[in-house]
Amino acid sequence: YNIDMAHWGWINKKLAYVQINGMVGWADYGLPQNISERRFEKKYEKAQAKSLTISTDEVKGASAAMAKILAEIRDSKAVILDLRFNGGGHDDVALELLSYFTKESTIGFSKKAFLNPGFTTPNVVSVKSVNEAYQGKVFILTSHFTASAAEIFILSSIPAIPDAIRIGSNTQGIFSDVLEKSLP
Repeated sequence: YNIDMAHWGWINKKLAYVQINGMVGWADYGLPQNISERRFEKKYEKAQAKSLTISTDEVKGASAAMAKILAEIRDSKAVILDLRFNGGGHDDVALELLSYFTKESTIGFSKKAFLNPGFTTPNVVSVKSVNEAYQGKVFILTSHFTASAAEIFILSSIPAIPDAIRIGSNTQGIFSDVLEKSLP
């Protein structure tokens, strides 16, 4: 999907595989999939520059891609979700992708910021579940390259997919939020 955002298929008759390589670049701008990665990226950036709803485009694209992927792997008994080379992107994309493997909506995590002399009110982040979420066993692969929004996926998968098996090395540990406005 979108050249290198996702790869999926079957390991054998019971085990499916989904590689998720980023949490950005999911928008469906109708670009050809049979061009070089470099040409695709340039066309994608041009299309994105024209959009006034980039974040919404990304989430909608992730949703459409996951619906397609799940339609193909739904009958598997288990799936390997490979996030080993995922450097992150948008948290809302990570949570959207996770929703396709979450059997019931839950709280993923909460966060608060330091505000002298204490903290702000916690911001609770929920993980929704789509109507026809994946029902098989889930294995999640991580590595030292897994970072940022991919870590949000991993962190939120703990309550959202409590029986998932997580395999791999520690992630980068670089949770971050970008202030998406200019300061005066």
